[in-house]
Parts: sequence; C-alpha cells; structure tokens
Amino acid sequence: MTRRPEPAARPVAALIAGLVAVMLVLTACAAPIAGSGRLATPTGGPKPPEVEASRTCPSIVDPVAHLAYTCIDDSLEHTFSPTYDPTFAPDGIVMTLTTEPGWVASQQSGRLLVDGASAKDVALSAGKEQAASNYGDDPRPATVLSQAVPGLGQEAYRLDQLITLDPTYVKQRQLIAKSEMLTTVVVRLEDSSFVALSISIPDTQKQWWPRFETVIASLKVL
Repeated sequence: MTRRPEPAARPVAALIAGLVAVMLVLTACAAPIAGSGRLATPTGGPKPPEVEASRTCPSIVDPVAHLAYTCIDDSLEHTFSPTYDPTFAPDGIVMTLTTEPGWVASQQSGRLLVDGASAKDVALSAGKEQAASNYGDDPRPATVLSQAVPGLGQEAYRLDQLITLDPTYVKQRQLIAKSEMLTTVVVRLEDSSFVALSISIPDTQKQWWPRFETVIASLKVL
C-alpha cells in the first residue's frame, strides 16, 4: 500500500487570511436578528377540555346532552340498555329503580328526537308523546305545571304531568302504582338543538315528588 506524501507547510499569508475569515463569521453571528425572537404560537383560543360522563348518583354529567344534574334519589342506578322512551335518542343517560315487578322509576337526559320552533313547543310535543307511549294502555295525563325555566343561560321550558294509569291496565299487570308524576325540562342549546331532562316517579314513591324542585334547581348547561 503506497502512502500519500505529507503536505508542505502553509504560507503565513494564507494562515492570516483564514483567521480573518473566521473572525468575520463570528462577527456576523453576533449581529442582532430582526424580529421579536419569540417562538410562533398557534392562533385561536385553547381547546376546551373534554367533559367526562358521570353516571353514578348523586351527581350526573351527560356530555352528549351538555347537562349536569343531581339524582332524585341515590337508589337509582345507571341502565345500560338504550332508553325505552321514543322521544329520546338512544345515546342518553338513563337512571332507573325497579319499584315493583314490571315497573320502574326513571330519570334520564339526552338529545331529543322531537323538533319545534321553541323549547315550549318541543316540551309540549315531547310530553304528549311520553304520556301516550310510556304508561300502558289508555293513560290519562293532566298538566300540573307548564312554565319557562330561568337561570340556565339558554331557553328552557318545563312541563309537569300527572299520569293516571288505566284501571284495566293496572289490574292486568297486577300493579300497585295507580299514577305517576312526569316532568320534562327541555333546553335549547346554542346550536339550536334540543335536549331534555325527564323524571318519572310512580305514586308508590310519592314521597319523592317534592324533590323534583331540587333536581331541576341543580340542572346546569355545560
């Protein structure tokens, strides 16, 4: 293997020229750079945190309906099957308690499958459908309360109905309950969609009926 010859010593002039070039580079690096020198930041506000669902009493959070509220009673438990109520979309939160064989007390929230021009219109339509569909044959609904709900920051309307079960239906099903209190609070969200909180309690748990006010007072729009 043949070795390359060593290079000759550099001339002094070449060495000085090299030093001058290095000094010019260093001087250029030290010069200030135009601009603020801050890193670019993304435009727009921070992304809001995800709302986690809570399906355990006493406090419920429904991120789909954008509602939070308390349970009418801590004995209610989350029902994993879709709602039986035809006015609600199946992705809502349903809390129930079996009060006797074949009958439940319920509390639920979710997106509504009923549309209308206002929260009042939707509440009246939803309440009519609920009364006709959820209480067996020939139930008799009577309006107890129908009024706007203030303080939620959104348009909201409440409808309370006392549902009297048909005596023949009660006898056929061998039920103890003879009537049920149903309240539905419809909220119009900022995107103009309608959601609701609904509570339905039979007269076998009549002592819970005064608690409707507390639950509705706890209602918040997320």
